[in-house]
Amino acid sequence: MRGSLIEAGIPAAAATIIANIFANGVQTMRQGGEVIHDQTPTGMRQVTSSDRTHRLTNIDFRDGDPDYRRQLSQDSERAVRPVPQSTVVGTLPPQQTQSAFRVASGDYTSVEPSGDTAKVNLRVIGGGDCLFRDASANLIVAKKLRAECGGDDRSRMQFFIENRSEELVFKLSTTNVQKVRVVTDVSYQEGAGIVVSYATIGAWLVSQDGTTTIPVSDCPVT
Repeated sequence: MRGSLIEAGIPAAAATIIANIFANGVQTMRQGGEVIHDQTPTGMRQVTSSDRTHRLTNIDFRDGDPDYRRQLSQDSERAVRPVPQSTVVGTLPPQQTQSAFRVASGDYTSVEPSGDTAKVNLRVIGGGDCLFRDASANLIVAKKLRAECGGDDRSRMQFFIENRSEELVFKLSTTNVQKVRVVTDVSYQEGAGIVVSYATIGAWLVSQDGTTTIPVSDCPVT
């Protein structure tokens, strides 16, 4: 820059001062209007999608490459070709943009400016330990889990939740269950007598003990 200014007829001392002013990257820059930065590579600024005849593998944006991203929807005759984001970026004041620092909120996230950075948070309501999705309101609901057993089943079942470091375990167990031997069949076999068949089952102990007397009488046997 200094040499060009000298060739234009500016004295060397003045050319040096002007070159130092423009080339000083440490000085504070103040811009009152909108700043537009063209990020397009120099060799590609005059090339558009209508002028070229083939795809450029190492230059084209990857969203248009079918091998780059897994397809989420079915092909359609009205499918729209993906369009790359513009390389000409303009800066707007915070009062004119909803996405501060080029960060936009998603379905379940919120973005708030925090100084020179953007603060991204999940939209979570509730104070529980387990997260559930509320698709209608785009919220994540934190609910508490509670295990219950019916009033009549408390002496027979136990259902509780155990919160471990890496997992949440639901445990259901039965109580007061004992092995009981019951009669399943009674038959008479000639020459052998009365044959009784048994089976072992698991049954709840109700703890209602009692005795019952069955009256009998003597009868002659022939």
